Parts: sequence; C-alpha cells; structure tokens
Amino acid sequence: MELFRHQPLLQLTIRQISKRTDINYAGTYRTVQQLIKQGILDYNVFGRCVVVSLAKTVRAVGFMAMIESMSKGMGKEDFLNKVNEHAKRIE
Repeated sequence: MELFRHQPLLQLTIRQISKRTDINYAGTYRTVQQLIKQGILDYNVFGRCVVVSLAKTVRAVGFMAMIESMSKGMGKEDFLNKVNEHAKRIE
C-alpha cells in the first residue's frame, strides 16, 4: 500500500508490485486479492495482464489515511484531515 500512498492514481501489475516490494509473486498475489475483496484495490484485465490500482472508494481512502496516521503517530483531528486529503487526490 505504500506504493499507492503518494501516487493514488498509480497502476501496476502484480509482478511490478512484487518487484518493487521485494515480496515473492505468490505472496503479493494473495495480498492483492485480499485487498481487492476488501474494496481497497481495484483491477482491470488487459489480455493476460492484470493491472491493479487504488479503488476510488471511501474504504480505500480511509485505509490509506489510517496507514499514514499510524506511520506518523497522528491524533484524531490529523487523521480526519488525512482522510480528506486522500479523498481529494482520487477525485
């Protein structure tokens, strides 16, 4: 998710995510599938290629804001500001 935190419109294949995160393909695939089921990631199929991107949903925005707030130890008000900031990025 760190990949999408600063670039919410980024689109990557599972293989690209695997290489950028140094996690094996199988582990990356399982994680991506879980995040798709939770409505945090979205995907499109182009031929044999699956391209993954951050879903444009309230759940995805909240998840990204939560990750950022946890990494910075933010309070409630700062967290809500981050939610609004991430929501504006994906509009």
